[in-house]
Amino acid sequence: MPVPVIKTIKPETMNPNLSPKKIVRKVSCYIFFLLIAGSTVAIAQAVGREDPFLWLEAVEGEKALQWVKEQNEITLNYLTNKEGYQEKYDFRYKTLISEDNLMIPQIRDDYVYNFWQDDKYPRGVWRRKSFKDYLEEKGNWDLLLDIGKLSEKEGTNWVLNDVVFAAPGEKRCILYLSDGGSDAVYIREFDIEEKRFIEQGYTTGEAKSSLEWIDIDNVYIATDFGEGSLTTSGYPRIVKRWERGTPIEDAEVVFEASENDMGAYPLVWHFKHKRYEFIYHAIDFYHFKLYLVNDSGLFPISLPDDFRFEVYGDQLIVQPMTEWEYGKHVIKTNQLVCLDFKDILDKNFRYSLIFEAPERGSIEEFFATESHLVVNTLNNISSELLKFTYQDQLWKREVVDMPGKGSISIVSTSETRPYYFYTYESFIQPTTLYCDLNNNLPPFKVDSYPAYFDSSDLVVDQFEAASKDGTKIPYFIVHKKDLILDGSNATILYGYGGFQVSEKPYYSPALGKFWLEEGGVYVMANIRGGGEFGPAWHADAILENKQRSFDDFIAIAEDLISRKITSEKKIGIVGGSNGGLLVGAVMVQRPELFRAVVSLVPLLDMKRYSKLLAGHSWIPEYGDPDDPEQWEYIRKYSPYQNVKEGVRYPATLFLTSTRDDRVHPGHARKMTALLESLGNEVYLFENTEGGHNTIATPEQQARLTALYYTFFTVQLMNN
Repeated sequence: MPVPVIKTIKPETMNPNLSPKKIVRKVSCYIFFLLIAGSTVAIAQAVGREDPFLWLEAVEGEKALQWVKEQNEITLNYLTNKEGYQEKYDFRYKTLISEDNLMIPQIRDDYVYNFWQDDKYPRGVWRRKSFKDYLEEKGNWDLLLDIGKLSEKEGTNWVLNDVVFAAPGEKRCILYLSDGGSDAVYIREFDIEEKRFIEQGYTTGEAKSSLEWIDIDNVYIATDFGEGSLTTSGYPRIVKRWERGTPIEDAEVVFEASENDMGAYPLVWHFKHKRYEFIYHAIDFYHFKLYLVNDSGLFPISLPDDFRFEVYGDQLIVQPMTEWEYGKHVIKTNQLVCLDFKDILDKNFRYSLIFEAPERGSIEEFFATESHLVVNTLNNISSELLKFTYQDQLWKREVVDMPGKGSISIVSTSETRPYYFYTYESFIQPTTLYCDLNNNLPPFKVDSYPAYFDSSDLVVDQFEAASKDGTKIPYFIVHKKDLILDGSNATILYGYGGFQVSEKPYYSPALGKFWLEEGGVYVMANIRGGGEFGPAWHADAILENKQRSFDDFIAIAEDLISRKITSEKKIGIVGGSNGGLLVGAVMVQRPELFRAVVSLVPLLDMKRYSKLLAGHSWIPEYGDPDDPEQWEYIRKYSPYQNVKEGVRYPATLFLTSTRDDRVHPGHARKMTALLESLGNEVYLFENTEGGHNTIATPEQQARLTALYYTFFTVQLMNN
């Protein structure tokens, strides 16, 4: 489930739980103590009686953890002893710790920073070298912090979630450290030059905090200030201005959101000679307000209630997510516009159009460098990178050349430097890192993954399936050139379909080696609820229309079968988080259509999701189960409430994490218990750390990957 605020960094860099500023800027996202309930379980669920597996929601409960331990043992005994498991584990582990992996950069001043994990540093090290040395592959990295040594010293399984640097030129930063990979972090100030924590510096306890630097002696902080300071979603609702050396309790309150809002966050943009400070008020997951902090206090900026934005010089760059009436103008959801801050303060309703996405396209993300605005777009789910320069009140557009049809991600920019880094990849082309120096020369290749599998005999096709309401739903399919259309091909169908997250082609060593090389077929569904074709594609499958996501996914499965690419006995489905809900819903609705299911960190009990962890914040996506009218449509697809006695469901593997404080592990636990009680083949593996990402070390990721592919191999290739 996406965090409420937006930048997607590749797994090689850092944990995807990022600081709110980085997430907001994205424009674009893993037997047992069984109660003897028998045949009464499904009936009890259907009529709304007491949940017999409610006790499994006790995340750290002794009885629940004993149940998890025994479940894990059964799953590991079943899968780790299968032929090929160890080879899969060894290969994935080797690729994860390889020196050939991309060293994804983070630009700061004249340095490049990097988070790195390998066999010597399984928990990772944070390091840096000069920008020049990084490009020329000269000199050794300067190791700033060894997370493993810190964990051993302090007796905590630390995961480095993010870094928030002080103003340009300053040598301080804030480290977001989480215990086991959870979204909740400990904020600790760090001196980069001296490579040490500041004992009396800016520090907070565990919370879903956000800190932004004003200057070296003042910050904005949103955190858990004590009773009443969090929203019902568990996020901070109070933003304070905190001066160095003063108690945080005495810090000036700058903004307070309502307890029923989603949260409030500070955002600060630092340029060489200026600074812009904001308060970002998240009313709910899709509705926001933005305030500019100036000498007069908080100035509300006239924006739609659903938007994405960036700061570029003296301009605010905005993409509305709903049609926006700005003065006498109407700005569409597929348009990117700029507003001058002087005009904003003078309430002069003028804007300039920067870019308009085509009908079958979308604006994925946009970031400012010192000299350009870089915009990553999709056109029929193929990335196009655009670069804009503002001169004489006009926007000059330049298309950045790409090696082919694939996916782009902007991985690092800086408001005080002209250059930026991005990656390009496809299903069969290794992820490659490029740098654009903005010096009137083309971008150049910096580094690339090795070719971890043989793609010479693989092809990528793009088809469409007609959904239940007639809408054409695109999907990608990767397979060997000599594929025989007789329905016998083992096929994995993947989907997400929520929160306006676009699913794009990506390079996966494990997918290629364990599945495609073995003759398996891989399919990526671009169903409604995602963002592949802009905000409307997402809005078409939320709330009372959420079933459309499931209909789209089912339609693709049926299309694959009708084309004789695969059959009901040879198709497996996989999804994580909201995608875990997706595969849970369709397996319950159409159990005869699939042979196997893998559901990672899923939502499954939609009656209780809004009461568990961050679930309340997702009501704008799914609806409120406590509202009888909304529960009426939610209950029709909620997987946990629709399991029926006497129905044989596909073999299922649930993968979750005890430390996931975003999507509650109780969803996977309870669904496992319910399916097992009715005699179905079901397995659960719950990692004890890793958070919503389910992994904290290369060893854990290798094990999870090997379990996943071994399960599909056994169920689809060996049956």
